[in-house]
Amino acid sequence: MPCFYHELMKANLIYYPGGCYGTFLEWCCDFFSIDGTENEFPFTSTGSSHKFDGNFLFPQPVLHKYIESDIILPLVRIHPSIFENVNSHDMLMKNSFFDVISNDFDFLNQHFSKILVCHPDTTSYIWLDNNIIDKVFLTDNQIAQHFEPWGYTREFLKPLTKDQKQRFIEILKSELDLKNIQQWKDNIYDFDIWELRELLSLYWFNRLKDSLTCWTVLKEKYPNISFISLNDLKYKFSETVIDCLEYFNVKIDPKKLSRLTELENEWRNVQYHIDKDDLVNNIVKNLISQTDFSWSPLSLIDEAYIQKSLRDQGIEIKCWNLNNFPTSTKEFLPYLEHL
Repeated sequence: MPCFYHELMKANLIYYPGGCYGTFLEWCCDFFSIDGTENEFPFTSTGSSHKFDGNFLFPQPVLHKYIESDIILPLVRIHPSIFENVNSHDMLMKNSFFDVISNDFDFLNQHFSKILVCHPDTTSYIWLDNNIIDKVFLTDNQIAQHFEPWGYTREFLKPLTKDQKQRFIEILKSELDLKNIQQWKDNIYDFDIWELRELLSLYWFNRLKDSLTCWTVLKEKYPNISFISLNDLKYKFSETVIDCLEYFNVKIDPKKLSRLTELENEWRNVQYHIDKDDLVNNIVKNLISQTDFSWSPLSLIDEAYIQKSLRDQGIEIKCWNLNNFPTSTKEFLPYLEHL
């Protein structure tokens, strides 16, 4: 590694893709610590923990500046692809996630004492994607303060708008050759919801590569790193939080620890997408079997996944002008046709 990097090992690091509760885990380490400064739960109206700032070393140049410095914080957090160029997603788009993350870990292992990874898997993707769309966005002030000083442009950051429809359009615009959208409209900005949903169903889930499956092999390759899956939080919340505290040698405040059940209940109450993977798969199953089933209105990514999953089973949706997605098997069945 370049000799200008600081020789001292930094302390502890949480490494996580967006939507995987890295902020929440950092908050837990502060809240449950005898020396912690946090006294209130961190949840916003979306269920994120973004009332807590913590030590987020993002975008990537912030991480490298920190490593070069003499500062040693007790715990920091980062996102993957730490060698990505400013105004670029080329590394993740052109390489496997396994290779990108291995490259990150090889470097980070030389600079951090302990690394904890929180990641998705194939049974938590819809939960994750909804988290990203609902919770991960930038305000104009955040762009001006934290990104523009590093050379990031507002054009590049357009996909991080809070408007969900606009976000999908900006992502698709940046990743696709839009010469091939004439079957819908000439301009993607003019798309109706049904058109955007259909395009997402054809493209969105093919862009995953190994982002959901690489973690098992990475866990074997890096036995010194601790890995937590989203389902660990879902099914073993208290145990997982305590494991995180113990891994980072947090001196636990017994009074705070007595609130762990209260924390879990409040956390679950605002994780609106935690059961989405089971729900969308049940919807598809009941549509195929024509079993009576009803559900609440879904997100656009839920609807696109259902459309894609039905297509995989040889069933198309008669989606022309279907801007309002059905919410029951009975309502939905007239819109289905076998290929």
